[in-house]
Amino acid sequence: MNITEEPASPTLSSRGESDRPGQSAARDDLRALRKREWTVLAVLLALALVAFFNVKRIVVNGVSMQPTFKNAQSVFVWTSVPRSSLRRGDIIIFHSPDGDEYIKRIVFIQNSRGSAQPPEDVWTTDGPQPFEYLFEAFYKDGKSIPLSRPVDDRTIWVMGDNYEQSKDSRDFGPISPKSIFGKVIM
Repeated sequence: MNITEEPASPTLSSRGESDRPGQSAARDDLRALRKREWTVLAVLLALALVAFFNVKRIVVNGVSMQPTFKNAQSVFVWTSVPRSSLRRGDIIIFHSPDGDEYIKRIVFIQNSRGSAQPPEDVWTTDGPQPFEYLFEAFYKDGKSIPLSRPVDDRTIWVMGDNYEQSKDSRDFGPISPKSIFGKVIM
């Protein structure tokens, strides 16, 4: 008697189809691709939610920040910026002591001990200008004179890029970090 081997029966997939060589690998690749797609979509959704709640569009009103920003130009402001991360040169939106909302560039940040010295020069559209010249109302014989109102620690001195047509710290003094609405990000 002759015994012949029967060929192995093909295995059936979950859909009742037989697996061909490479079909299982292709299915695994497709699953991995879909998993990556969902991961990317989840990250994009998270970024969109963060931006929705932390980024605001503001319209510039006035000429004090020209040529950086023009009148009626829109800018985006990061409202949840940690105040401790602000640096000289950052552009911020804040409420002045008289209650108005301004957009200005930071030119000096006082430290918590009140011992930081202002920079020698401040960048302007006309080139670097001496801090003491720009803020001469706050100096007497080369020394800072007391302001008419108390100044908190970490006070921030701001100035418009179009400094000749800007109402800023030269007019109302330094601002408190608490008055900052956010940092311009673009």
